[in-house]
Amino acid sequence: MERVADGVYRLGSRWVNWYVVEDDGRLTLVDTGYPGYHGQLAPGLALIGRRVEDVAAIIVTHAHADHVGSVALIHTESGARVLAHPAESDAIRSGDPKRPPNFFADAWRPRFARYLVHAAVAGARTIAGVETVDPVAEGDELDVPGRPRVIHTPGHTAGHCAFLLDGRGVLFSGDALVTRDNVSGRTGPQPIHWSEDDEQTRASFERLRALDADVVLPGHGEPWRR
Repeated sequence: MERVADGVYRLGSRWVNWYVVEDDGRLTLVDTGYPGYHGQLAPGLALIGRRVEDVAAIIVTHAHADHVGSVALIHTESGARVLAHPAESDAIRSGDPKRPPNFFADAWRPRFARYLVHAAVAGARTIAGVETVDPVAEGDELDVPGRPRVIHTPGHTAGHCAFLLDGRGVLFSGDALVTRDNVSGRTGPQPIHWSEDDEQTRASFERLRALDADVVLPGHGEPWRR
């Protein structure tokens, strides 16, 4: 587990990121990676003297498999609340994540083919649902550790949300702004390769670029501090 900001830590792989926010001994997770990433949590938390039982909330940027894969596992272990935009909630409750449009069109590309193999090995098709998902909306300051503010950033999915820790200058951009394209390998801040609505995706990307944040933590790629 890597410290990426004050009280904020990154888990995941070279393909996908998920995050831990610590606030007065209680924890919020931002996304959960694939089901196979679940095993990273307990040993990672042990490094900072915390346990899975300290997880009070899981906030979900959007309901794709690489972001909700471990939600049910962690919810069962910790009793943590699960929070997401209503447009994402059905997929989280059912355990049937959305799939980006034309997701497999680039499967012939070697880099993306490796990512698909990684996704399969990490359990992308073995995701469970949760019974209750609490709704979030634009501008909400969530009553969870870290008190993140919700920024609705539709485009990649209709209910995609970013989360801003105002007091820490930390932005969790999900897939509305990524710093590596898992298809081409291109790095730097950019909209993700796939979206449900290209126009909304571009508008959400530009909105996030205009925010005053010291560090941007994307769903894919390295933290951005420039």
